[in-house]
Amino acid sequence: MNYRATSRVNPDLKDIDEAIALQRADMNSMTKKVDQAFRANERKLFSTEGAFGGPKWPKPIHKAYRKWKLKKYGSRKTMVLTGETRKSLTSKGGKHVARYNMRPRTRIVLGTTVKTPAYHIADSPLKNPKIAANRDVMQHSEGQYQHYMDLIAEYYREVKMPQVRKILRRWRKHRGRGV
Repeated sequence: MNYRATSRVNPDLKDIDEAIALQRADMNSMTKKVDQAFRANERKLFSTEGAFGGPKWPKPIHKAYRKWKLKKYGSRKTMVLTGETRKSLTSKGGKHVARYNMRPRTRIVLGTTVKTPAYHIADSPLKNPKIAANRDVMQHSEGQYQHYMDLIAEYYREVKMPQVRKILRRWRKHRGRGV
């Protein structure tokens, strides 16, 4: 004995998946919101030499580097040599990075393209390793991460949920007519 069944899905319900799914325009808007918070946070970090986000940044670990920096650049703050990295992390444009990737997974990446000498963490001041200060949202502090997630949730409440409610109202209206 064979049974055959046919089911139809209301096209309005199919639209809910599309309304909830993140589109490029959504990611662009969310990236802008999160980046604004990121830059404000970086300004606080640089003005407090890291104390705002937790323990203060360590002073350079090499006496030779500290001596060289003091002689060549004066008494600049920790993590500031020329100011290029600070500017690129706290200001929009230039070498500042604020982008999103949709594949292989959706994520927001924030940071800078400035290659920064990492003397304060390197084994030797002579090796001069260069690092780019790019991190995705998951690599930020717990407080930063929570703030970013709150901004994304706010975006969903304000933008995406009204779209879903509109589709559900349309669906209920059709359902009421026996369609």
